[in-house]
Amino acid sequence: MDLSRTENGKRILTSILTICILSVFCVCSYASPTENTNQSGGFSITDLSNREISLPGPVSRITSLNPTPTYMAWRLAPDKMTSIDMVSKALTYMLSPEDQKKVLALPVTGVYFKGLNNEQIISLKPDVVVTLTKDPNIDKEQDTFNIPVAAVDKDTLDSFADSYRFMGKLLGNEKEGDELGDYWDDLIKKVTSQVSTIPESKKLKVYYAGGSPDSTTGSKTIISSVIRDAGGIVYPDAVTLTADPSDETIKVPVEDVLKWNPDVIITHSSNLSSQIKTDSAWKDTSAVKNNRVYSIPKYAIPDGITAAIGLVWAADTLYPEQTQLDYKKEIRDFYQNFLQVSDLTDEQISQEN
Repeated sequence: MDLSRTENGKRILTSILTICILSVFCVCSYASPTENTNQSGGFSITDLSNREISLPGPVSRITSLNPTPTYMAWRLAPDKMTSIDMVSKALTYMLSPEDQKKVLALPVTGVYFKGLNNEQIISLKPDVVVTLTKDPNIDKEQDTFNIPVAAVDKDTLDSFADSYRFMGKLLGNEKEGDELGDYWDDLIKKVTSQVSTIPESKKLKVYYAGGSPDSTTGSKTIISSVIRDAGGIVYPDAVTLTADPSDETIKVPVEDVLKWNPDVIITHSSNLSSQIKTDSAWKDTSAVKNNRVYSIPKYAIPDGITAAIGLVWAADTLYPEQTQLDYKKEIRDFYQNFLQVSDLTDEQISQEN
């Protein structure tokens, strides 16, 4: 055997392999960045209004202009919050006493639908500001703040899950954002799989009264979405309203509601329930005659971050005999997962708004 030729062959083969490995390494090292990141550490992300948001780097400070993103941020990245909005401040009763103190120690900002102090928002120096898709001034706010403004969606139950996932990516906690989104989806499916067996002819007509007996919500709002997914026929689906369907406060003629004759009336407060029950104008409605006027529960408001557990309450309230839902267990599990409260009492669970 010619050893010199064998050794030369080995050297050549080794050289070829080395060149191939280096080539692969170079290609991998200089591959173009993904569509969401760049080589300087910045990234882009598409929000729930389908707007592409560009950020120079990881988010370490966030300001929110609505309770939904405020509490999502608190759950996913509390140390990154620069403030709490004025409406969220009134909802801190949902948190543990320890967490209430932490949240209430933050500066309080306005909300997009009641007015903002632009200078205050800028002074907080957030990396990103988060609002809702229904905020009509998103682009204007972004120009005014000179800060990226992103949006989450709360108009339907399904949109909350995607909003949690989005906030997880935005705040660098994708794992928990995905887990909460999946939990939300699973809870909705648990309810809708049961009420879907109710025949259309057996479904109840439900009127939701907001701040007054003649105030309801549009068909494209979270309240209507909850009642619809709970198996109810919502008033704005059954009649023609001229107002924006995404409007959460729509004035309607009481005589039209009385003519529709709802089977169930759900109100925003116990005071409003009492008002309707004792008002002679409503006495002939099926809801009043059958004692089916309810006020929403304080700890399961069918809006915002408690909308999914509000769905459980609504389905259990509308169809207690047709559904097999353990509302007390579900609300305790929900609070443990979404609000990190492990000691919700029976008194809190039964408390009306």
